[in-house]
Amino acid sequence: MSLGARLRQIAGLVRLRAFDTATPEGRSQERHRRAALTSISGLGNKLLSGIALLISIRLTLAYLGNERYAVWVVISSTLAMLTWSDLGLGNGLMNTIAEHHGKGDRAAARQSVASALFMLTCVAALILAVAALIYPHVDWVRFLKLSQTRNTAEYARTFVVCLLCFTVGFPLGIVSRIHSGLQEGYINNFYSSLGSLGGLLGILIVIHLKLGLAWLALFMAGAPMVAAFINAVHLFVFSHPWLLPRPSDIKAGVSIMLLRAGVLFLVLQGAQAIGFQSDNIVIARVMGTRFVPQYSLPSRLFQFLPVLFGIALSTLWPAYREAVARGDVSWAARTFYRSVLTSIGVNLPVVAALLLLGPYLLRLWVGNAVHFSYALLIALSIQVLVNSVYNPISFFLNGMGVLAPQAAFTAIMAVVNITLSILLTRRFGISGVVWASSIAMLICSVGPGMYFARRAIERSESGAGLLRPAVPTDNLIAEDKTPV
Repeated sequence: MSLGARLRQIAGLVRLRAFDTATPEGRSQERHRRAALTSISGLGNKLLSGIALLISIRLTLAYLGNERYAVWVVISSTLAMLTWSDLGLGNGLMNTIAEHHGKGDRAAARQSVASALFMLTCVAALILAVAALIYPHVDWVRFLKLSQTRNTAEYARTFVVCLLCFTVGFPLGIVSRIHSGLQEGYINNFYSSLGSLGGLLGILIVIHLKLGLAWLALFMAGAPMVAAFINAVHLFVFSHPWLLPRPSDIKAGVSIMLLRAGVLFLVLQGAQAIGFQSDNIVIARVMGTRFVPQYSLPSRLFQFLPVLFGIALSTLWPAYREAVARGDVSWAARTFYRSVLTSIGVNLPVVAALLLLGPYLLRLWVGNAVHFSYALLIALSIQVLVNSVYNPISFFLNGMGVLAPQAAFTAIMAVVNITLSILLTRRFGISGVVWASSIAMLICSVGPGMYFARRAIERSESGAGLLRPAVPTDNLIAEDKTPV
């Protein structure tokens, strides 16, 4: 197929009207249509949020100064590592919704939503209770390795604000998971863009009124929560009212099923959070908080475009699950192999361009406020390339339900990553933490992941790995004509 024909084929997928899902070809086109809409809106959302992030970093770094900005990064990174504490229920719910989507079982989907919402609300309350017990005993100077003590009260208030926004986001988080499970991530992207714009507006208000770090945290962390609440109203009132959970929909059996699937996601999420979110914390503990911006700012630059493409790849996760539920295994296998090759092909020129232009872009972005080393840029380039292979493998294994092996080798990766990060950071400085992540990911995740991906395809093609037999297409949720 020529490039022009291929582009016309892709362009034909970008439309609001759904394809007829009565045939395998139509189902394939519908998956690609939803993935295309989600990818395009995701790119737009990430571009918008990325621009807002670049502006906000420039503004907050100048407004707060190095130490207060570094404290903000450490606090937000610490809470980001707590994403595992939802017990894996968010990802478990997304997989369950995708499976029920493929089978057309609305009642089971609504029960899954109600049970997940109830459990996540309980988890959020538990986190707040534990935090209330620990908070009075935290030594902020020692925890953050501060050089002075005059701002510790402000830092403590900032942590409380971030924690409250974080826990409120627990039950609200199911909304984005439901949309993703239904392959409607484009709706999430719209509301996420609203949250990014709200956060940037909040920064401007804080700077204009000369408010403190806690107020900055409230606007930056609170704006996405407001957008998520509006998204919830959209989902349960206008888009899919049949999913609105009721107390009678909370089922013990469904809760146990979600917890069983969630435990594996819990291990997987926890290991990924430790492996991918711990770099700032390792640098702060080993070298001191003041060195954090020297890593976090170049890292954001190098991850910006790859993250955009990663968002596009993530749309395939629920599509894999739904396809396997219907028995369309060949589509899942073919799409997986293409995603790996495409990921490498897209990220390679990005890395080359950043190696050439990175120093100039960083100086243009933050001026001379923070110093960077070219050794760090090389390490970040290698990390991007390793991630370009790891991400499509991870999304495929999640969609295929290959969770236990993935949780095991990802947990090993996290342990190896933390150990190497400490050792290499002490030996080579900031770039050591990046090399540690790349080495651990390549050895412990990419190799085993590819093996289990091929094994899952072989088992599914033989019928041993299918979720359940496919159901008649006249009951499919995909045919729901409720306007979005």
